[in-house]
Amino acid sequence: MTRIKRFFGVILMSLFLCVCFLFGGCAKKEFEGTYKFSKMLYTEGGVQIEIEAGEKFMGMMTLTEDFVKLSLNEDGTASMIMLEDGETDMSLGTWIKVDDETIAITFDGDTQNCECDGENLTIESDGAKIILKK
Repeated sequence: MTRIKRFFGVILMSLFLCVCFLFGGCAKKEFEGTYKFSKMLYTEGGVQIEIEAGEKFMGMMTLTEDFVKLSLNEDGTASMIMLEDGETDMSLGTWIKVDDETIAITFDGDTQNCECDGENLTIESDGAKIILKK
């Protein structure tokens, strides 16, 4: 009798886990929120360079999480704050969801498609990738 209970217990637990995994992938991605600088990737002289938040850039300045801060609001508006040479540059724009992995952000009339999974947002410009984390 104990073996039968154990057998059915294992089967029920397996079915329960399968259902959890099945419906766990159906969660709606939330793109809204504030994304901060995580790292930057670019190629210089044929060598790929990766700079993470907190590291020095070109030996002169330290790129912190506040180097680039992008806020995506529920109403479709966006704001980006960049720290350049000790000065703050703020831009206002809009954003829309293109598909489950892409959003289109528009600042000053320029629209750029960016990869976004709800936790990481990747902006590509002039051969450089800037990765922001929520």
